[in-house]
Amino acid sequence: MLTIPEIGGDLPEVFQKFKESIFAELHVATIGTVLNVDTASGLLTVQPVISERRVQSDGTIVWQAYAPIADTPYISPLGIAPKVGQPVLLIFCDHDISAWLSTTGEGFAGVPAPQLQQVVQSHNVNSAIAVLGMINGVVPTGFAGFGNSITGSTTDMGTGLSKAGVQFIEQWEGLSTDWTQDVAGNWLIGYGHRDNSKTLPGGFTAPLTAATAEALLLQDLPGYTSTVIAALPGVTLSTTQLDALTSFLYSCGHLGVTPGLIIAKARSFLGLTESPRNSNNVIFNTDYYGHPVSGADAYPWCVTFVWDIFRMVGASALLFGGAKIASSTTLMNWGKDRGLFVDKNSLQAGDVVFYSWSGSTTVATHTEIVESVNGDGTITAIGGNTSSAAKDANGGQVVEHTDRSLSEVLGGYRPKYDPAGGLEWTALKNAIASGTTGEALKTKFDAYSQVGGQVVQKLLYRRDAEWAMFENGSYLSP
Repeated sequence: MLTIPEIGGDLPEVFQKFKESIFAELHVATIGTVLNVDTASGLLTVQPVISERRVQSDGTIVWQAYAPIADTPYISPLGIAPKVGQPVLLIFCDHDISAWLSTTGEGFAGVPAPQLQQVVQSHNVNSAIAVLGMINGVVPTGFAGFGNSITGSTTDMGTGLSKAGVQFIEQWEGLSTDWTQDVAGNWLIGYGHRDNSKTLPGGFTAPLTAATAEALLLQDLPGYTSTVIAALPGVTLSTTQLDALTSFLYSCGHLGVTPGLIIAKARSFLGLTESPRNSNNVIFNTDYYGHPVSGADAYPWCVTFVWDIFRMVGASALLFGGAKIASSTTLMNWGKDRGLFVDKNSLQAGDVVFYSWSGSTTVATHTEIVESVNGDGTITAIGGNTSSAAKDANGGQVVEHTDRSLSEVLGGYRPKYDPAGGLEWTALKNAIASGTTGEALKTKFDAYSQVGGQVVQKLLYRRDAEWAMFENGSYLSP
């Protein structure tokens, strides 16, 4: 029999391609990590963690990742019980193992009886058996680790997030030192910082380094974390669960908030008055400062009213990057620095509007939320610490003004609202609030894994990892 090198003409190349085609489809063993343990059936869901190099027909090289493998039986020579996050050796069988599973293949218990089985597909990735205890995967208490990729502490850093949670987001987002577009056409930089105006916050300049990208991420994340907390009142979240939900919300790139939601919340306070009058003692200041305050000149609250409205609907990150803000001029300039400031003739419902009643073009006297643009040179707006008087920035009430003149307006700040209403986030938070767990909750995580109606495989893997983190405290890297 001739070996391939001994065959003349073009046949060696043909046989080589045929060989590559065959072995590209054969899988004997690989490394995986446990995503789920079904204690009832004794079966695992395992995520292969090694991507394969594939050469396309046009000569280009791609890296093929694999979806989680459900209903995987396991054996444990050392008697180690399976747990989520545990690394395993995956062996791909060259026989159909369904008969074995249906009779004696329950976990690693018992001695499997001989089976008469035919070859169906050699080394099919869906015919896998997990071997436990052959890979050193001990995870130290209080720390997260998977393949030595995520090593940060899982304790709260003081922001609600852990170092491991930040590292998880960094690894799944990936680092881009300069502006780049994602598959949906959004402009990103650093670890997933999104801004379609390609404007970085003050103190940051492109290209970024890994250190400045992390600093930018740490500036972005608190707003998302506070949004999660505000969206789930009465639900006690562990640091690990807060890490998972912050990652989910951050990768969505929106907060599920529409202008209508903000306006409706602002309207719900119409008529509310500080008590006693001229004291600035009002719920918005109490929420802002953390305790009741009183002082005629010390605690003006037109901006804290706006701040608290966004906080109450779980959208802190949409205003001043999630930080506290009580100054009209500071908020206005912050919006200008980030390309979020709009001309007074371009105002829309939901914009935060700035007035000047002093004649200054740079100092804002008062701040409100635009309810509608009237088309006659006026707007309807809802404001705190005002009154029915035309120009009152210390009136002590929440009032709707239907005829604010654009001649008194400096411009507005436009938050990055979500036009779709954040259906995926809403469904997920509602499921958590109702006590949903397990596979039913996993479907809520997996719901936001599409772009343009198509499933993005890496995004689906990330959702599975976030679900595993929320359910079992596992921090799984890409």
